[in-house]
Amino acid sequence: MFEGSRYERLPEKETGGLKKMNFPKRCLLERTSDAKDLPVPARQTPQAAGLDLHAKITGPVTIKKGECVLIPTGIKIALPLGLEAQIRSRSGLALNHGVVVLNSPGTVDADYRGEIKVLLINHGIETFTINRGDRIAQMVISKVEMPELTETDKISETLTETQRDESGFGSTGTTASTTGFTHGGINKDAFEEFKRKKAEEMAAKNKS
Repeated sequence: MFEGSRYERLPEKETGGLKKMNFPKRCLLERTSDAKDLPVPARQTPQAAGLDLHAKITGPVTIKKGECVLIPTGIKIALPLGLEAQIRSRSGLALNHGVVVLNSPGTVDADYRGEIKVLLINHGIETFTINRGDRIAQMVISKVEMPELTETDKISETLTETQRDESGFGSTGTTASTTGFTHGGINKDAFEEFKRKKAEEMAAKNKS
């Protein structure tokens, strides 16, 4: 089980002065029958967000350059409603070997009860070998919002206007620029124009 209120039991010097976290205290976890010798997912430091996942394999597994493999972890979890588990790459594997979680972050839904498996891909230049018990990924448990979607035929009239509007991929460019920007990264002139338009809209609405 994962203890959500773990900071209660740690001295202040280890928590950085953090108070008790306000989220569900426990998440049920089960190891499969062939994974009893493997460690349960664990944080390596008191304030770490990720719980390390271990490879449940019977022997070495090699991942060739450009190849992807599905690695079982030997654990099942039951998340409380309103939480998800994100499966993310480990920074050390990514930096040193180019091995990452292919669909990072993978999502484990609150209603999933099967074994968690990790899809790894080798973006490196050499074959990489995984052994039983190796830490291959990290799992971060996070809150998830679940708003109800409502369909509309007049989205342009329903949605609030924004400066960006429909501009998408690459629309903001890549070159750093400070011209006309505030410390918050907002273009001051464009923001003032946006506020002016909104004020006019509000004035017109109040008159009607």
